[in-house]
Amino acid sequence: MAWYRIRALVVKEFLALLRNKASRMVLIGPPLIQLVVFGYAATFNLHHVPIAVYNEDRGGASRQLIARFQGSRYFSLVGMLTSGRRIANIISDKEALMVLRIGPHFSRDLELHRTARIEVLAMAETPTPAFSHSMTSIPWCSLLMRIGRPRTGGRQRPRCPSCARGSTRTCDPAGS
Repeated sequence: MAWYRIRALVVKEFLALLRNKASRMVLIGPPLIQLVVFGYAATFNLHHVPIAVYNEDRGGASRQLIARFQGSRYFSLVGMLTSGRRIANIISDKEALMVLRIGPHFSRDLELHRTARIEVLAMAETPTPAFSHSMTSIPWCSLLMRIGRPRTGGRQRPRCPSCARGSTRTCDPAGS
């Protein structure tokens, strides 16, 4: 079948839809309603995600990191865990969507200028795809930079690895 015949058929059907008032309403009404409803309901802004912290370090740098998470508008601290056995329960019961696990040598590694590791354990079953997208939009580097290090006093700011790789987002190590 030639393309001009398909095009003519599409135009004919579209004109038939527009002639009938009920068809026009079915064609135009639902997208307009969805535009209004989803414009207010769907958002990728993520604020006050409930998190729990399992801190095995108890050093000054780990306390500073926890204070950064508490002071952030992105997270709400719902509990401090004393045992690693509670991690799975608190996530599966949805008391917290994430658990920040700070290892036993976090402060020491920072003092020795080694790579200090933390774990962010999140729920694998997210309520919406928007949650996954929103978690990547949180400026993690602003929460994690300068932990356990003295302030630079207005001199050159350290850059996080994700920002150095050419991220489109501006890193604010001062922690906004």
